[in-house]
Amino acid sequence: MSLGAPFESAGRPFVLAHRGASAEAPENSARAFSLALAQGADGVELDVMRCGSGEIVVVHDEELSRLAGQPVELRRAPWSVLRGLDVGSWFHPRFSDTRLLLLEEALELLRPPALVNVELKGEGMGDPALPARVSEILSADPAPERFLVSSFNPALLVRFRAAQGRLPHSRRSPRGLLFEAEQSAPLRRASLAPLVGVGSLHPSVDLCRASSIAGWRARGYAVVPWTVDEPAVALALQAAGVAGFITNRPALLREALHGPAQRTTDASPGA
Repeated sequence: MSLGAPFESAGRPFVLAHRGASAEAPENSARAFSLALAQGADGVELDVMRCGSGEIVVVHDEELSRLAGQPVELRRAPWSVLRGLDVGSWFHPRFSDTRLLLLEEALELLRPPALVNVELKGEGMGDPALPARVSEILSADPAPERFLVSSFNPALLVRFRAAQGRLPHSRRSPRGLLFEAEQSAPLRRASLAPLVGVGSLHPSVDLCRASSIAGWRARGYAVVPWTVDEPAVALALQAAGVAGFITNRPALLREALHGPAQRTTDASPGA
C-alpha cells in the first residue's frame, strides 16, 4: 500500500528524526527539529497530546517530571502554565530556554517539503477529541499528504480515519500502526492493521527480521522501523526493503545510507 509521493519521491528509504535530532538536543523541541533538517533528515517524528485547556502539545510524556523536573500532569494543566516550563535543562543546562511547542508552532518550523510523522499518544480508548483536532490542523496545511499519522493505540487511529473520511481525498494523510515486542500477540503481530486502515507498519527494530519484513510487504504494507541508530542495522533493513527509518541520529544514518550531507553539530540557541 502506497504512502504517497512525498514519502517515495527520493527512490530510497526516508529518514525521520525521532522527536527531532534527540541525541543532540532536547526531544520534541524547536532546536531538535531544526537540527534534524540541517543534518539531512527528510523530516521528523513527533508526539502529540491534548492539554487541559484543549491545545495540541508536542510532547511524549503525560507526566512532566522527567522533562521539567515538576510532577505536572499535561492532560490536566492549561497551556498558560505549560508554555512557561523549562523542558531543556534536563538534557543540558545550555538548553534552559527550551519550551514546549504547540503542534501548529512545530509545523511552522517544519515547512514543506519536510515530512512529519505525528504520533497520537494515549492509553486505553485515548482522548476522543485528539484525533479530530489533529486531523483539522493537518488538513489545513498546504501539503497534508506529507504527514504520516501513527499510534500504538488502534482506537485513536480509527477515530483519526473517521475524521479524515469527512475530508476531500487530497486533504487526507496516510496512517501507520506502531507496535513493539512487549505488547500482546495480536498487537505485536499487527493483526489489527486491516481493521484500522493503515498503509504502513511501524515495528520496533527488534521485531524486524528479514522474513517478517517480507511478510508485511507481501500484505501490502510499507514498513518503517524504530528506533534505528546503528548504520549496519540500517543497511541490512534497507536491503530487506523497508520504506523508511525513525532514528535518534539522523546525520549518522543519512550518511550511511545516502552519502555525506552538510552536518550541523551545534544546536545553539539560535538554531
